[in-house]
Amino acid sequence: MRLSATISHGGLPTDSGVSRLQVEEGLSRLFVADVECVSADPDWDLGALLGTDASVSVVDRDAVRHFHGVVEEAEYLQRRGDLFVYRLRLQPRLQGLAHRLRSRIFQDQGSVAVIKEVLSGAGLPDDAVCWGVAEGPAREYCTQWRESELAFVLRLLEDAGMFFWFEHSASGHVMHVADSPAAHQPMEGSVGLSFRTREGGEALRDIVTRVTYTSRVVPDAVTLRDWNWLTPQVLPEAKLSAPEGGALEQYEFPSGFVSAAAGKQRAADRLTALRARQRVLRGTTPCLRLAPGRRFELFDAEPAPLNGGYLLLEVRHVYEDPTAGTMADGDAHYRAEFTAVPGAVEFRPPRVTPRPRINGKELAVVTGPAGEEIHVDEFGRVKVHFYWDREGKVDDTASCWMRVQQQNTAGSQILPRVGWEVEVGFLHGDPDRPVVMQKVYNAETMPPYALPDNLMQSALQSSSTPGGGGTNEVRLNDGNGAMEFFLHAQKDLSLQAGHNLTEQIAVDEAVQVTSDSTSSIGATEDVSIGGNQSASVTGMLSEDTAGTKKVVVSAMDQWGVGAMHATHVKGARTENVGGLRNVLAQKVSETFNADLTTSVGGVLSINTVGAIVEAVAGNKTELVAGAKVEKITGSKAENIGAAKVMTAGAVNIKTGKDLTLASGGAMAITTGGPMSIQCGKDFNLSGTTVTITVGKATVKAGAKLEASPASMKLKGSTVGGDGANVKLKGTIQYK
Repeated sequence: MRLSATISHGGLPTDSGVSRLQVEEGLSRLFVADVECVSADPDWDLGALLGTDASVSVVDRDAVRHFHGVVEEAEYLQRRGDLFVYRLRLQPRLQGLAHRLRSRIFQDQGSVAVIKEVLSGAGLPDDAVCWGVAEGPAREYCTQWRESELAFVLRLLEDAGMFFWFEHSASGHVMHVADSPAAHQPMEGSVGLSFRTREGGEALRDIVTRVTYTSRVVPDAVTLRDWNWLTPQVLPEAKLSAPEGGALEQYEFPSGFVSAAAGKQRAADRLTALRARQRVLRGTTPCLRLAPGRRFELFDAEPAPLNGGYLLLEVRHVYEDPTAGTMADGDAHYRAEFTAVPGAVEFRPPRVTPRPRINGKELAVVTGPAGEEIHVDEFGRVKVHFYWDREGKVDDTASCWMRVQQQNTAGSQILPRVGWEVEVGFLHGDPDRPVVMQKVYNAETMPPYALPDNLMQSALQSSSTPGGGGTNEVRLNDGNGAMEFFLHAQKDLSLQAGHNLTEQIAVDEAVQVTSDSTSSIGATEDVSIGGNQSASVTGMLSEDTAGTKKVVVSAMDQWGVGAMHATHVKGARTENVGGLRNVLAQKVSETFNADLTTSVGGVLSINTVGAIVEAVAGNKTELVAGAKVEKITGSKAENIGAAKVMTAGAVNIKTGKDLTLASGGAMAITTGGPMSIQCGKDFNLSGTTVTITVGKATVKAGAKLEASPASMKLKGSTVGGDGANVKLKGTIQYK
């Protein structure tokens, strides 16, 4: 069968012919097939053709090559005689993803899983892609940001070192994805192509009619480095050099890996991609069977080193038939222009798809589980929901954990609350490396103070959680004349100083404690007050001093006690009063468990309006160096349970009225010298028996001395009477 091409499409006129076909396909490239059709029908519905399937079949003898795709463009070109010329552009179903622009987030999925989800969401059936790769490591956070789904898929494939190609049939096309040289199969039929030119007669097909061979300088080493915040002191690095060099290094940071194994594989993929086109064979052939990703053998080429096995990277198919659509016998032509590399070369796709960059910051809302006001992990990271994310839930699954920028101190910890609107920045502009920067206010989360009324105030305020209702705050008022530094703790306030704490107050200080106040001082406390000090205690005041307590009052010290005043001294107590000590009390009670010694350098004066009662459980001794004078306005009573002994140089008892001595037992008066009793009036001695025993007794009466007893006895060695008038009455017995 002679060389010919036909197009199959249910919506085209039956007389449609192919006058020209150009197909460009390659490894990791989307194919493009431009089909020039002729027809006598001037009324093709070009719009109806868009998005529909079509296939072109090229037949040459016993070889058939199909090109299947989706109509992406339909164009009327010109009129050629009685025929109308149209152009249809066929591309793979994957091309439709170029029209789907969106932004979304994938979490904890490998590249293959992400791509499959994208393709499925775009409507590609599972059998549209044949996967010859294993799933790679999961990506914690993978963002499609303001890019088409096609660009997103292509850059993921390139980044993972996976390549693809398409295989066609009359009814469809399948995308094959692989990452191993084993995926490259020999081309269909004979794999050998000989180099020669056509020289008349029957044209040969399995030949190469033109070749060029190019060698170029390419990088011979790669070094990849990255940084992992979990191990900030270790910078993971991967280096790889070609055997013959290492001077032409490409250095990349960041490189998107955290483990040594991942870095080694990534470095190998990068170097392979850079060196894949170091030596390139280009040629032209009439063979229909060439396809990207297939292998073939070249022989009979000159110079001889060109012979050998090659891997096809790109093929450009060109078919032309000037007589298509007419009854004339034309001469159709076909050629394939190819690009290949030596068969030993391992292919990896170059990274040509631009990676999106976020050059500014994005706004987001901090999220968390229902009911939580603060949702962080052990590193203080939070999760956010971006306003542009229309697919993620506004909860604790909205994003990956994101680190939070803190103040420029060694220990700042301000954790964003759920519901806060925050700014999110991106390391190196990479959407996959977000960092929460700072909070911004909106209509729902307003500033803590109304503006512009309080525009002179600056505040650092945090709300009570859960539930709110209170705040901790540091506030500064910079208003001229109202300057203020305000510190507020909703509950407890703790202040710690590792060394000194100095407070200097220019004017007044007021401290108000509603409940208890405790002060603990490990060493000395010095308080210096330039004016007055006033302390008011409505309850009990307790002071406990383990060592010496010294109070120096330069002027008067005055105490006022509303109830009892008790002083407990375990050791000695000394009071040194330079002037008068005056104790004024309604009642004084002193109890001494041991001795009481009172030493007075001058006069001790005790004045009491009422009685003085002394109760001594043991002995009481008074030592008076001089005279002791007691002056009693009223009575004085002494009640002594045992004997009373009085020893004195002289005793003088003088009363203004009567003096009565009464004894319940015997009464004895003993004097070491003369005893004189003088009475201004009568002197009476009365008793059951009165005995006066003396060495010599003299009774003198200035007027009259009478003795009238019932019985009177005078005994003595000498008894006499002498007087001017001596009378003896009664019975007188003389012996």
